Amino acid sequence: MEGFLRQHGGFRTLLLLGLIAGIAIEGFLIYSKLNAQSLATQGDPTAGPSAGPLTCVVRSDVHLRTGPTVEYEILTTLSVGQRLEASARNGDTPWLRIRTESGQEGWSSTWSRGGVQLIECEGEIGELPEEQVESAPAATEVVLASPTPKRVLEPPSQIRVDNGPDLLVVQGLEVAIDGDLSEWGPATWAPIANVLYRSENWNGNEDLSGQVAATWNDDALIFAVRVTDDVLVQDAQDEEYYKGDSIEFFIDRDLEGDFDVAQYNGDDLQGVVTPGNFEDRSPAARVWTPATTNFANEMQLAAQRTEDGYAMEFSVPWARIGVVPQAGAYFGYAIALSDDDTPKPSPPEQETQMSTSTRLPYPTPPHWGNMILQP
Repeated sequence: MEGFLRQHGGFRTLLLLGLIAGIAIEGFLIYSKLNAQSLATQGDPTAGPSAGPLTCVVRSDVHLRTGPTVEYEILTTLSVGQRLEASARNGDTPWLRIRTESGQEGWSSTWSRGGVQLIECEGEIGELPEEQVESAPAATEVVLASPTPKRVLEPPSQIRVDNGPDLLVVQGLEVAIDGDLSEWGPATWAPIANVLYRSENWNGNEDLSGQVAATWNDDALIFAVRVTDDVLVQDAQDEEYYKGDSIEFFIDRDLEGDFDVAQYNGDDLQGVVTPGNFEDRSPAARVWTPATTNFANEMQLAAQRTEDGYAMEFSVPWARIGVVPQAGAYFGYAIALSDDDTPKPSPPEQETQMSTSTRLPYPTPPHWGNMILQP
């Protein structure tokens, strides 16, 4: 046989054919393996992104909640520097499913508020798999029955210093909450003059500045804010009112009790009011903290356009602050103005923020000033 093949030159041909066949078989096996791996990785071709968990870090204290809106229960507060793992996102919202180093799981937001990104992640959040949550459970209403005054005639043993002007709150000033500030003559006005966020966008007092005054009665604390703003823009919605022209308010009910606590607890309030745009959007409010309920619908608010900006009045019920008011009471407070000068089609953006506080107020009560109820 071998002689026959050599005689006819077929031995070389047979070896060559065998080599070619071996290469073809090996190539087919490699292709089959790669194709199987590709199909296993690809999965359902209609499925969304499936990136693995992202490593994240807390940049500003933020709540961990049972669900992806502020209506869900707070599990704990995540502190600055805490490292996290994000495994999913709630659609196109800024909420992420979070796992802490201790193994606690919940939802936190990546909002940027007051110029501070709450949570930063290594990698593209948009590549995380979606975990759609359609609606929040009904909020648990907090009823504060017969709260006890925290401060009486004598001042507390320690008060804030170098945190901006004290706000002296005149008692019983009869004002109609209509945006007309002509009734506020007897009030003491405090300047809102500290540029705390993106000062490079601030072009002087005509661009953004303001003053705040307040009065109190048995039912509510009432603020009046006079704002100078040369361009009025408010295109943001609800949770993001602060990205447009707006006023944030901060109140610490227990100034002395948690004097050095640099994060929110049950006696701290933060909310925002906006004048709208004086065209197709009316004044509106949102209360972020306490998060158990958004009592914006219990607030009275009104705004009027002025020659150089706008004027706004709004009330905060004492029942929601959690005290029975009394002359001589001290509270922590801050009032901050946000400014957006770029209308649609640009997305809403907090281009500048000014405050009564000399340091960025969110979310650090020791940075707030003193508000004192006058006899």
